[in-house]
Amino acid sequence: MKSATGCALGLLLLARLAISQDSQGCGNVTISSSADADAIRKSCKTITGNVAFSESFARSPTDVSLDGVEVIEGNIWHDTHDDLVWCGEPTVAQPTDCPGPWSLSSGTLREVGGNIYTWAFPGLWRVSLPSLQRVGKAFSLNRMNYLRELDVTALEVVESFTLGAEVLEKFSLKELKAFSGPRNGWVNLYGGGKVEDFDGLFRANLDPWHGWTGDGPDVGSFMASNTGTQINAPSIKRLTFGWRRIPSLRVMTESDVTFVLGGPNSTEVEIGELHLGYGVRKVERGETVKKLSVGLFELRNAARMETLDLPFDQLGTLEVRESNALTRVVLPAQAEDWKDWSVQITGSPNVDMKSEYADEAKTKKTWYWPKGDIESIWLSGNISTDFFASFLQQRSGPSPPQVKTFALSDTSGELDCGVFKEAQTKSGNKTFTGDYYECYSVKNAAYKSLPGGLLWQVVLAAGAVVALTMAV
Repeated sequence: MKSATGCALGLLLLARLAISQDSQGCGNVTISSSADADAIRKSCKTITGNVAFSESFARSPTDVSLDGVEVIEGNIWHDTHDDLVWCGEPTVAQPTDCPGPWSLSSGTLREVGGNIYTWAFPGLWRVSLPSLQRVGKAFSLNRMNYLRELDVTALEVVESFTLGAEVLEKFSLKELKAFSGPRNGWVNLYGGGKVEDFDGLFRANLDPWHGWTGDGPDVGSFMASNTGTQINAPSIKRLTFGWRRIPSLRVMTESDVTFVLGGPNSTEVEIGELHLGYGVRKVERGETVKKLSVGLFELRNAARMETLDLPFDQLGTLEVRESNALTRVVLPAQAEDWKDWSVQITGSPNVDMKSEYADEAKTKKTWYWPKGDIESIWLSGNISTDFFASFLQQRSGPSPPQVKTFALSDTSGELDCGVFKEAQTKSGNKTFTGDYYECYSVKNAAYKSLPGGLLWQVVLAAGAVVALTMAV
């Protein structure tokens, strides 16, 4: 048997070893040179604190390797506050002491318990963490003006992911599978350089909003706490989005993009607000998706899209604004079942709203009006009476579905506002029930105020009054 003295000496040696490991950098670590990093990686598989970089290192950086370190329980962190923050910015004069290129790597690091956060880390051109699987909090590389390569191939779990890298050339991530936060996961991708494929971030059938029920309060609290998921990468060509549910998604990129809703394993996709614009050319439905629901869909400033073919099973609101390239909006047959729907098409003068059909023979129907109550119709552009053929059939009887807000402004001269007045009369004034009703035809129009402070619009055709409209 060992003596009590021997046991005591053994415990003392263990205590001294623990103290020695902490003194060598297994607690909080500040790297001032590659030699510091070399000592740390040889001494510690687990760092129980944070890894930071000194200001002196930021001004004279060298390559840093943390091979050997497997777990960092705290953060990897650096925030540039001084004049170096302007290094690499293309629109400002460069400081005279911007550092040269350097890299950060670890082939063994598997987990970071806190954040990976940098803000304007000048000279850092390559980050290689191919074995990193989990980040407990945010993965956030901001204003990375030198970053050309980012390898996080094995990364599967983060609380949120933010990347701002204007000159990025290589991005490696197999598949993000989950968000570690309780209910507020998101991705903010702004500036992806020459990288054409970021599907690893979006392809999986994950749920970033564990507590979202699709109701207003949860969506509101989400939007109050962050900006939702945003994608603005200049070189992507095809984006596959497979997440099951998300309150807000915004894709505004200059590249010529086909946007696919639903990944290879998606059966349902539910989006609270979907905002698309600029370079997005086409919207497609994933092959395996059985149910696709969107609360609000907005297309704004679309420079390349000519036909907007909406592939949704359910849509609450459609908004099309300032999209000059757009010539047609296709509403699917499912639209007939949409409830309390709203539509606004404005500032898009080339959209054809002259018929519900794409051909003169009327064999290819491309616009299906909802048969139930409609919350709002707000259209301006090339509109004809034929565009409302089924709409008028549904709303000329004694118990028609109702429209609360109705505003048309035709620039083609092919809209007869009188048909809506006729429908209103036939329904016993039950079709248009809201506080706002307006129909304007370019054929001829005049305005005058009537007693009561109401603005009435008199629309004339061939010298006869065909419609009276009122705006409160």
